[in-house]
Amino acid sequence: MSNLAAEVEAVAPAASQAPHAIFCLILMVTMMAIDEIPNFISVLIACLLMGKFRCIDMESAYRAIHWPSIMLIVGMMPFALALQKTGGIDLIVNLLIDIAGGM
Repeated sequence: MSNLAAEVEAVAPAASQAPHAIFCLILMVTMMAIDEIPNFISVLIACLLMGKFRCIDMESAYRAIHWPSIMLIVGMMPFALALQKTGGIDLIVNLLIDIAGGM
């Protein structure tokens, strides 16, 4: 009998697929280092491959998403766009340069 907690199965439901997961990780990092394609596409390819190799199932992937963080990021996008279009970013940057420019 194993000394591991019962939650290990929930955390690592496909431990036998670890070599595939490591391959996906190495492939993703290599694609990012080569810098031929955007980083988010490298991550998307790695995620899709992990699904294809059955390293993670849809239910586990869905549970792993931290929805409050996603909502925060989505909510900040219009705010950042508004700051950029109204010149607020330039104002803040110039203020920071005036304050910390001599450092």
